[in-house]
Amino acid sequence: MSARNRRTLTLLACITAAVVAAGCIPSAAVRQPPRMKMTTPIPPGIATPDRLDTRLGTLRLFDGVPDEQTAQKVYDNLDFQRGVQAYLSSIQIASMYGMRKGILEFGPANTTALLFETLMDSKALWLTPNTTSVYMTSWLEMKDEPMVIETPPKMTFINVSGKFNNTIHRMDYGIFEEINEVVQAEPAESGDPEILGMLASIGIKKGQPFKPDARMKKILAEAADVGAATVRTLAARPRDDMYYFYPGKGVWSTPFPGGSHEFLDNGARVLDARAYFHFYATGITPAMTAKMVGKGLQYAVAYMDADGNPFDGGKTYKVHLPPNVPAKDFWSFTLYDNQTRAMLQTDQQFPGLDGNKKGLKQNADGSFDVYFGPQPPAGKEANWIQTVPGKGWNMLFRLYGPLKPWFDKTWRPSDPEVVE
Repeated sequence: MSARNRRTLTLLACITAAVVAAGCIPSAAVRQPPRMKMTTPIPPGIATPDRLDTRLGTLRLFDGVPDEQTAQKVYDNLDFQRGVQAYLSSIQIASMYGMRKGILEFGPANTTALLFETLMDSKALWLTPNTTSVYMTSWLEMKDEPMVIETPPKMTFINVSGKFNNTIHRMDYGIFEEINEVVQAEPAESGDPEILGMLASIGIKKGQPFKPDARMKKILAEAADVGAATVRTLAARPRDDMYYFYPGKGVWSTPFPGGSHEFLDNGARVLDARAYFHFYATGITPAMTAKMVGKGLQYAVAYMDADGNPFDGGKTYKVHLPPNVPAKDFWSFTLYDNQTRAMLQTDQQFPGLDGNKKGLKQNADGSFDVYFGPQPPAGKEANWIQTVPGKGWNMLFRLYGPLKPWFDKTWRPSDPEVVE
């Protein structure tokens, strides 16, 4: 071999070595281990390539071990994923924090009861309450001693009708601080181990301060933003037919797919349904999902109009209720603010109406038309609920004492339609 050829080969070898060292060629493409006496074929799918192009960028490993940069990318992503999932799985914890804080602003636990003597109106920031029930609530603390539930002589009843009162949790990074307060206050054995483990993985652990460093706080702030957008999507635009009363044929949905208050479907937890419900409401009982003809209550949610567009407070909509509304007691509509999930705040004290409303107009065939918009259509004032231009909203249709035609779906409300 000539000296010139040797120099050329040496130069190529140096260039190749430099390229490999820079990571431009996967090491697996140029570095093959020798075949040993005990070497066997490795079935496909077991080994991980030394280079992976992913949504995290390029991940680099040497024979299954990541380099430092890849490990940092992986941990950043893992912390972010855990943050989002902790958010979605723990909204109910934050919701109880908000409820406790709101109640105790009026007085101490165990001796204070809030009473909405003249019903709850839209000045109260509560998650999806109704405008027809007399609410009473108090907060019990049982950490010091056992308690017998009765009306203690020292109980103070406070009428909070018409007063501002907030029981709603945060939706930003602050939700993690709220969740931490509950974790610190409650016995460790009172929580779900899986959820507590998820929280512990992001630094929320009983008996320890929650003090994320700058890196982790930035990750959790983004996780909260993504979590908020995610749970709002789950509520407003469910993607599975199981959420809809009339799949493919209507917009009315339920936060109880499968009809389980534990969000179980054939033994599996429906995680999206759990997050959706606890974002939309506070507290749950078996009775809320039970199919009891002539008893209890059934709920139908609508975020969209008949064309699949979100409700616009500047437009007017109509829902038609066919004759013989299947409610033994009565039916109602209530409008909610998409941001707060509390009652929509308008010029009307109560953003709702029900079948018992005085002056409500019924059509000749026994049906009802209910209108929603910034101004009432002429002659429809008694059948109208006000909305706010420039603001979105959603609604709950409730049946008190639901009857068989509701459950067998032989009766159904129309989808909300835009009225020109």
